Amino acid sequence: MKVTQSARWPLEARVPLSASFAGLPLLVWWLGWFPGFMSSDTIDQLGQAASNHYFNHHPAIHTLLLDLSWSLFGSPGYLGLAQIVGLTVLMVVVARRLVRIGVNQWLAIGTVWLVALLPAVGATTVSLWKDVPFALGILWVFAELLWLAAEGALAWAKTWTPVRMGLALAVVWLFRHNGLLTVLPLLVVLAFIVRRRILGALGVLGITVVCVTTFLYPAFSVDIESIEPTQVFISDVAAVVVHRPKVFSESDLVTIEGMAPLDVWRRGYRCDDSTPLVFSSSFDTSAIDPAGFRTVLFHAVTRAPLTIVGHRLCVGSFLFSPGAASSGYLHRPPLELSPNILGIVREPISQSAYDVTRSVYVWAEAESRLWFTWSPAIPIVAALAGYGLAVARKSLRRWALPGLVLIVHTINVVGTSPAHEFRYAFPLYVVAWMSLPLLIWAISRSNEAQH
Repeated sequence: MKVTQSARWPLEARVPLSASFAGLPLLVWWLGWFPGFMSSDTIDQLGQAASNHYFNHHPAIHTLLLDLSWSLFGSPGYLGLAQIVGLTVLMVVVARRLVRIGVNQWLAIGTVWLVALLPAVGATTVSLWKDVPFALGILWVFAELLWLAAEGALAWAKTWTPVRMGLALAVVWLFRHNGLLTVLPLLVVLAFIVRRRILGALGVLGITVVCVTTFLYPAFSVDIESIEPTQVFISDVAAVVVHRPKVFSESDLVTIEGMAPLDVWRRGYRCDDSTPLVFSSSFDTSAIDPAGFRTVLFHAVTRAPLTIVGHRLCVGSFLFSPGAASSGYLHRPPLELSPNILGIVREPISQSAYDVTRSVYVWAEAESRLWFTWSPAIPIVAALAGYGLAVARKSLRRWALPGLVLIVHTINVVGTSPAHEFRYAFPLYVVAWMSLPLLIWAISRSNEAQH
C-alpha cells in the first residue's frame, strides 16, 4: 500500500535533522585519526599521486580523489571527511524513506545512530580505502531499491529516479574492479521489473563510466592496465595444490612452480588469508603468465570443484559466523600508518578526540569482543534471513527488493575475496544494519494481518 505524502510528510520531515546528528561520532573519529587509517595500498596510491604516474591496479578514480584532496587542502585526509558526509546523507535518505513507508521514526533514526556509533563503522569510514566510496555506492543502490519497492515501477517514469540509480551503479562499477559482478545481476533484475525504463539508468551508467575511463583517465595519463583478474584466485589454486595436486598436468605444474616451489604453495596456503602466500618473499607474482595461469585456474575449478567450493566457503565464513573473527585473522584498519617517504604522518586535529576514539578502538580489539565489534556476521545473517522470509511470504515479497543488492554482493564477496577482510564486508555490514528496521516493520505488519 502506498503511503500518501500528505499523511506522512509532517513526521517524515523531522527525520533528516534527528538522523543527521549521527554524523557527529564519525566526525570525532576523523578529528582524532587525521588524516585517517591507511594501509600500504593507500601509501602506494599516494605515491602515484606524488609522482603524477597513475595506475589502475587500485581503481584510478579513487587515487585521483586522494590526489584532489591533497592538492586542494594539503592532505588526503579530507577525502575521509567527504566519506563521513556521504555516509551520513545516505543513511538519512534511507531513514527518511523508511519513515515514509510506515516504519517507526525512532526505529529508523535509532538504527542510523547505532550504525554511526559502531567502532567498526567509525574506523572504516575514515579509512582512505577504495572500499569506503564503494560501500557508499552499494548503500545508494539500496536506497533506490527501497524507493522502488515503496513507489512501484511507475516511480521510474520520473526523470531523476533512473538518473540516481545509474549514478549509484556507476560508483559501484568504478570503485572496485569486481563491482561489475554486482552491477550486472542488478541490471538484469531491474530490467525485468521496470522494463524499458531501465534504458535511462543504463544510459546514465554508460555515460558516466565512459566519461571516467575514456576522458578522465587519459587526461591524467592513467595506465589503464589493472591487476590480472585471475590473480585474485591464487589461493584457490593453492587449495588444489594442497588437497588435489594430481589434477594438474605437467604444463600446469611448470606454470605453478614458475611463481614459487610447490613447498612454498603448501606452507603459505591458508583458506582464510592469501597474504602469507601471495606476499611471501619466495612467491614471485611478477612471474605470472596470465594465459598460463588462466589455464591452471580453469583446470583447478573443473577438475577439483569440491575443493574450490570448500575453499570459497572458508573464505566467506567470516560473513556468516561470528566465531570466524576470533578463529582466524580478520584484517582491520591498521592502528599505525605504514612507513613512507611522502611525509604522511598521524596528525590528530583534536587530541581529546584521539584519546576517546583510541580507547574505543582498543576496547573493540579485545579478542573476547571481536565476535560483535568487528565480525560482520550478526547483521548480515539477520538481514539475509529476514529477506529470505520476505521472499517466502507473498505478502512481504515487494519488501525483499531492497535486499537484492545485499544478496548479490554477498555472493560476489564469497566468490572473489582472497581473505577475511572487514573492508570487503563493509558495504554488506552497513546495508544489513539499515535493512533491519524495514524487515522488522514488514514482518510485524504481515503477522498482524494474518491474525
